[in-house]
Amino acid sequence: MGAGTLSTFEQVTGLLGLNAGNAPVLLSLGSVQFSLNTAALQTISRNTESSWAQVPRIGHLDALQYTGPGSDVWTIPCDLYPDWKGSANVIEALRMMARSGDIYFLIGANGDVIGLFIVRSVTEEQSLYKSNGTPRKHSFNLTLQRFVETASQKAEAKKGGALLGSVGRFVNSLENGITGAVGTIENVAGGAIEQATSAVDGVVDQAAGAVGGAIDSATSAVDGAIASATDPISRELGL
Repeated sequence: MGAGTLSTFEQVTGLLGLNAGNAPVLLSLGSVQFSLNTAALQTISRNTESSWAQVPRIGHLDALQYTGPGSDVWTIPCDLYPDWKGSANVIEALRMMARSGDIYFLIGANGDVIGLFIVRSVTEEQSLYKSNGTPRKHSFNLTLQRFVETASQKAEAKKGGALLGSVGRFVNSLENGITGAVGTIENVAGGAIEQATSAVDGVVDQAAGAVGGAIDSATSAVDGAIASATDPISRELGL
């Protein structure tokens, strides 16, 4: 691949509005890049918990025993204005990621890998509707939770499976669908063009025949008229 050439995956994700293009990337989750061109970050809220077991005691407060780290949950609110910046396809892609059951790399703006996360929920709010019912504004909250992977899952993640996840499979299936649709359109268009060409040729032939017949008839009629007009003159002059 030459310098400055985008891969098919990058081209398709660009058309879907999943990559940032020339806008700075503020955060990446799998193949979804958060930027002004996709989904603009407003704030990031992070809730890190620890796990403690409570042991009841008579006449005293419960005794607490630390049992390890708890959940690490990130809440990311974003706003989209598709008529200006951003793509509503990002929301649907995130929903697909949540339903896939896959894990994804979360990468910061400086390129550091924050860790592996799952998509817990995607909550969307639409507003500022147009007269045709299309919303001008999409606001959504993305909730992520850090995933503590096993050794085998770490190995699988290094192969890139977790990085692409279901969005990659969605793009691949979309590419195949587009290719098949283009082929079908080309076949249908080719057949239609051939039929149209044959029909035009037939019409042209019929028109040419009709014109030729009309010219012959007109020529005969003119000759007859000339003959009829000249006969009395010829008799009068004794020709």
